[in-house]
Amino acid sequence: HSRRVALLAVAVADQLRLAGAVKSALWSIGFLHDLGKLAVPLRVLAKEGKLTDEEFSLIKAHPTDGADILEGIPTLQHLTLGVRYHHERWDGRGYPEGRAGEDIPLVAQIIAVCDTYDAMTSKRAYRSSLGSGVALEEIARERGTQFSPVVAEGFLSIPGDIFEGLHGSRPEAFREIPERVQTLRHID
Repeated sequence: HSRRVALLAVAVADQLRLAGAVKSALWSIGFLHDLGKLAVPLRVLAKEGKLTDEEFSLIKAHPTDGADILEGIPTLQHLTLGVRYHHERWDGRGYPEGRAGEDIPLVAQIIAVCDTYDAMTSKRAYRSSLGSGVALEEIARERGTQFSPVVAEGFLSIPGDIFEGLHGSRPEAFREIPERVQTLRHID
């Protein structure tokens, strides 16, 4: 999941023509955005049914927990904003702080849409995966509510071939991603 989020985040950054330093940060944030889930019991993460309010509170703490871990590592502190705010929503109904619009750091806005897409297109304990088309329609529908309109447009403009191979059944599935996307891993 984290690898796919990282790949998609860099692809969005490319569509938005962001600098190499931002792409590099997004690559790392993509891998670390769910770091705080280490503090969530496996029974909650793997639960098949609806979460209780207490269980959902544990899940909602993961962005803050992950950012707090990174804050303690001087060389990774620059990644904390993307980790801490990747569940904020453009309309202010997200967590952990209920930030809205431009008060959400751009890197977190990008991780949010990529994380959501991958969550929808991945099989979860509580539901089957959705098709890419359905997920893309949902992202388009949520422009300006859940997602930044600019970031959602950037996501929706990612070339379709980048999505191919994201959910391969083998670990080497990423080798099937087009060569021009593979180079995104090697950012200045």
